[in-house]
Amino acid sequence: SNNPFSFKPGGFMTGAGHGSTFRDRFGNLWHISTMRITVHHYFERRIGLWPAGFDEEGVLFCNTRFGDYPIRMPDKKWQDPWEDPFPKWMLLSFKKAVTVSSHHSDHPAEFAVDENSRTWWVADKSDQEPWLQIDMGQECTVHAVQVNFAESGCDQYEREGQNLYHQYLLESSASGSQWSTIEDKMANVSADVPHDYISLRSGIAARFVRIKIAHMPGGGDPAISGLRVFGQGPGTIPQAPQHISIVRDIEDPCIAEVTWAPSDQATGYNVRWGIASSKLYLSWMVMESTHLVLRCLNAQQKYCITVEAFNQVGASSLGEISQI
Repeated sequence: SNNPFSFKPGGFMTGAGHGSTFRDRFGNLWHISTMRITVHHYFERRIGLWPAGFDEEGVLFCNTRFGDYPIRMPDKKWQDPWEDPFPKWMLLSFKKAVTVSSHHSDHPAEFAVDENSRTWWVADKSDQEPWLQIDMGQECTVHAVQVNFAESGCDQYEREGQNLYHQYLLESSASGSQWSTIEDKMANVSADVPHDYISLRSGIAARFVRIKIAHMPGGGDPAISGLRVFGQGPGTIPQAPQHISIVRDIEDPCIAEVTWAPSDQATGYNVRWGIASSKLYLSWMVMESTHLVLRCLNAQQKYCITVEAFNQVGASSLGEISQI
C-alpha cells in the first residue's frame, strides 16, 4: 500500500527511480537510485542515496525528505532513520544575491542558486579568470558546500584521455574583502569532481562564498548548476502552515490538489503524505509556491496529507493532517 516507497519529485535533482536497497556494515538500510538531469541526453543521470527502513508494522520506507541536503554517514546502527542521519544543515544559498566575473546571455548568474540541476551559469568564453560569488545577506554558520559543475561546451564524449579533472578555489568571507580558503583544488590534475562536496563539521562564520574556476573537463566552459551552501542562518523557524486545503479529483482519484497559506519567513515547503498519519513517508519539496497538484496517488488508497515549512534555520512542525 506504501507505493512507491522511493520517490523524490522535488528539490535540486529529481528522480529516485531505478535502484536497489541494501544494508551497510552496521545494519542500516539504504536505498540507491538514479536521478534525472536529462539535458544533453535522455539518460544523463546521477546516483542518489537515502536512508531506508521498515517500521514497526513491517512497512518499507525511504527517507527522501530533504533528500538533496547533507546527511551523516553512520558509524553505528541508527535508532531513528528519520532523525539520526539529518544534521539539520539547511540551505543558505537559495535565490541569494550573486555576482560573477561574466556570464553567457542564456545562462545568467542566478541559475547557480535556483535549486535546479537542469539550469546553469556559464562564464563568457573570453573570461580568463571566471569566478562566482554568493552574498547570503547576513553572516551564517557554514557547515558544508556542494559545488555542482555543469557540462557546457564540452568536446569530449568518452572517459578516455587526460583532460578529465576540475580545478577550482573555494573561499569564504565575513566582510567580502578578506577571504579564507575552504577548498583548494587548483593543483588537481586527476580528480573528476562534477558534484564536489566539502564538509566543515565545526562550521565557519561567513556571509560570502566565492568560487574561482581554472579548468573544466573535456574542454568545457566554466559552468555551475548549483553552488549550494549549507549550515545555519540567523532568524527563527517558520510557523507550521495554516489553512491547508486538499481536494481529491472525483473523476481521477489518482490526483489531489493541495494548497495552503504562506508561512512567514518560509523559504519552501514539504508536502508530506502517506497511508496513515504515522506513516507520512512520501514528500515533495516545493519552493516559492503554496500550491501543488499530486498526480501520483493510488486510486483505491486512502491517504493522510499535510505540509511543513522550512527556511535557513530549520523546519516547522507539521500542519493539520487531513485524510482523503
